[in-house]
Amino acid sequence: MKRTKEILPLKESSSSILMKIDHMRSPNIYMKHLRQWTNELNITGGVLVIPHTIFILVEGNNDNLKKFIIKLKTETVDIDSRGRPCKERLLTQIVAINTHSSKFSNFEKIEFNNRNELESYLTKSDYAELLNYIKN
Repeated sequence: MKRTKEILPLKESSSSILMKIDHMRSPNIYMKHLRQWTNELNITGGVLVIPHTIFILVEGNNDNLKKFIIKLKTETVDIDSRGRPCKERLLTQIVAINTHSSKFSNFEKIEFNNRNELESYLTKSDYAELLNYIKN
């Protein structure tokens, strides 16, 4: 009697990526694009804003996160000083970490008064491992 092999589906690997951007000239337009792309790609996360610093934290399937970063760099996301659409040229990818489950339910913008509030939020949200990367 021949034994059949059972093929189990591989669990899609998921990650969280922390990025830093220089500015958002038009936050409403920028957020509209980010929400649209995260919905299309089935990823979650948020824009974490403290005075003079903007982080983007996204989590989801590795392939979709790569597509998100490509969209961010190649499609218009903001406006320049003359009001013309522009792409994100000042994106710095800080770190990627493996995650087991999403800590966000959708894509949101969260504003903090100072770095300590952001650090407290990351600790409460099980992102303590990111604390060393936001210390600049």
